[in-house]
Amino acid sequence: MPSRGVGVVAALLAFALLPTPLLAKSEPGKEEIARQIRFGAEMARQGNWREAIFRWQRVLAVDPANPRLHNNLAVAWESLGEYDKAEAEYKAALSSTKVPDEVRRNEELFRRFYARYKQREAAPEGGAKGAEEGGGKGAGAAGGP
Repeated sequence: MPSRGVGVVAALLAFALLPTPLLAKSEPGKEEIARQIRFGAEMARQGNWREAIFRWQRVLAVDPANPRLHNNLAVAWESLGEYDKAEAEYKAALSSTKVPDEVRRNEELFRRFYARYKQREAAPEGGAKGAEEGGGKGAGAAGGP
């Protein structure tokens, strides 16, 4: 018959082997959020849009109504040619109660570009080539939360 101590040790070992997210804090602090936003912005400056998206989505999980984060994600998706995703992020940004002017300007630039892009895509000749030449990048990612 095993002793009670062996059972306790086994339970502690099982708990220690749980994936770390279950042991981590449920929400990051303001310092960690700011660090993730800055790191995402640095990755975007270096053209590493996928990493920037990853970082900003992590913060968005904690602050889902942040229009600047939605703007940053929209610019990133736009830069990768994922225009439907960019459009969804701009819509989310504009649904916030306080939308910075720069976010509104980015969305307006994107909306104009995307309308032209869709027209060119629908055209029998030329396709997306003309839209790509005209660029589609918004004014840029917003720096802060």
